[in-house]
Amino acid sequence: MDISNSKSVQLLVLSATTPDALKQQSMQLAQYLEKKPEWSLADIAWTLQVCRREHRYRAMIITNAVKNTINALKNIDKDSIVKRDADNILSRTNTFHFSNKMAENVLASYCNAVPSLCDDIKCYLKLTQVKSERVKTFIEEYVVAIFMMRCGIKPNLVMGDGVGAFTAAAIAKALPLIQIVNLLELSEFDKDLYDKKLEKIKFNPNSVQLFSIPQNLLFGVGDSIDETYFANVFNPKRAKQYPKETGSCIIKIGELSGDTKESDSSILELIGKKWLAGIRIDWTLLHKDSKRYRIPLPTYPFQRKRYVTDEVSTPNALASVVVETRGNNA
Repeated sequence: MDISNSKSVQLLVLSATTPDALKQQSMQLAQYLEKKPEWSLADIAWTLQVCRREHRYRAMIITNAVKNTINALKNIDKDSIVKRDADNILSRTNTFHFSNKMAENVLASYCNAVPSLCDDIKCYLKLTQVKSERVKTFIEEYVVAIFMMRCGIKPNLVMGDGVGAFTAAAIAKALPLIQIVNLLELSEFDKDLYDKKLEKIKFNPNSVQLFSIPQNLLFGVGDSIDETYFANVFNPKRAKQYPKETGSCIIKIGELSGDTKESDSSILELIGKKWLAGIRIDWTLLHKDSKRYRIPLPTYPFQRKRYVTDEVSTPNALASVVVETRGNNA
């Protein structure tokens, strides 16, 4: 599926060295699109994401139609412009919270925004020959999480409800994927064998912090969980509060609030906000398996600045400076 041949939403990113230059750039692009409404929004997004330098002052637009794009570009103001902060805590403290079930409209929204996710999920499902709904949910959540991490949005802490607890353990590398898939199948079809299997498993040290919701317990980087982590994941008592290590940005994978019609922009909005905060995004992943073309968009609007220099009164004065300089270097 090629985004340029669909009505999928696109993420347009703009940046400049000053707010005024950014507003000028957005106005130039709006005027350009008024003259060239036939250009593909996907190609425009690609050009802005991959073929332009990234500057400090930034803005983003999520759109699925040229007319809407033009209006949004003309309405960019100081409130929609963000100054990138390299030390912004939002760029460093992300928590992935995985749900027990991937809602159909959520999965559809992810795939509409990033069509290659569907292909990756189908590939995993085929490899594991899934017969379990729990395994299916796990694979869907795992693929979406890996995609975000490859884009540049990496968690410092992971947690999950039900199946999501297994996904969190996989992202923390507490267990190999094949063992998690086997455990999930047993948990659904053979609870006794599931309990016996857990007792024999050797867990790896966590690569990121892992929070157990049923236990209300935080496992740090390098710590190892044990079988009690999985004991009550499908009938958990909710933790009274998230640990302080959760940070300021909790990304819920599998849950989506709001109107389904607006949901296609959710994953792009998340990526866009992280880019605004200063994270370097691998934009090529948004266009994987799609042919994109660089569009000859308006060039960067350099702002004119006037400089005042001291006048050299006569040619002889200039010559004497040169002679004196040479003499000092001799």
